[in-house]
Amino acid sequence: MRADAAAAREREAEARARRGVWLRDEEPGVTSIGGRLDVLDGRIVDERLHQISERLKARYPGLDHSARRAKALSLAMNPELVLTILEADQPALGLRRPGAAGAAWRGRGAAFPGRRPAQAVP
Repeated sequence: MRADAAAAREREAEARARRGVWLRDEEPGVTSIGGRLDVLDGRIVDERLHQISERLKARYPGLDHSARRAKALSLAMNPELVLTILEADQPALGLRRPGAAGAAWRGRGAAFPGRRPAQAVP
């Protein structure tokens, strides 16, 4: 079996051209989301949703893993809210939001492993 490099590139380009995210209200109070992402982006989204959902276990004990991932997706669209929740649930981390009195903040993404962490506040 031979691989046709040109055909493979063409199939990949066609697949990339179909990337997108779609939302549809299917039931009262619920919106379905579907999408097509680059492979690496899809893996990043999956991992981040997992990480955020694990941190939400104590705050939302009645939600199963899938429901927490759905909550994590909406929270990920509002990083300031994620930080507020993490501060409230884990005050020992010593993180403060930008603009908080005496905040020692360096960069975004402190709540997400793999990004530059915020500095701890003494």
